[in-house]
Amino acid sequence: MKKIIIGGLVAIGVLFGVWYFASPSYALSNMRDAAISGDADELEEYIDFSSLRESMKTQVKAKMAVEMTKETDGLAGLGMALGMGLIDPMIDGLMTPEAMRAMMLQKPQDEVVSGKAVAESEAPEWDIKRVSMSEFQVTVKPEKSTDSTPTLIFKRDGLSWKFSEVDISEMEMGS
Repeated sequence: MKKIIIGGLVAIGVLFGVWYFASPSYALSNMRDAAISGDADELEEYIDFSSLRESMKTQVKAKMAVEMTKETDGLAGLGMALGMGLIDPMIDGLMTPEAMRAMMLQKPQDEVVSGKAVAESEAPEWDIKRVSMSEFQVTVKPEKSTDSTPTLIFKRDGLSWKFSEVDISEMEMGS
């Protein structure tokens, strides 16, 4: 009986280790495949749009606030203040499966026609960095990276993962 319990605990430990190391790559691979094939419904399964939208709104507003403090021209400052009110509806409209597909493929959205597959060689390779048991970050591999690419943040959702945030802190405001 003791051997069965120890064997069961070892099996649970092995399964946990496999999940811990393999599940981020598996989730990202499935998401990348959905982006390549143009399957918006499958891609949407891997994205927490409400969390993603809130993350983007917060970061864009913070970047605009910093830019507003640098502005000495009163008219430009007024324009930025008015622009702050447009951030929420703008981001709500921009955070779509098609836009996330374009982000995953590192292509302009108008080049990524909905439902149309792209060649796998056109999709960038991604690096995964485990942050904690409940979070990992994904960035474009350096040799495929453009000047400023966002960091995609995935959070655990049960035993799977959801793309929940984008870190744009390293990106320029005009990018």
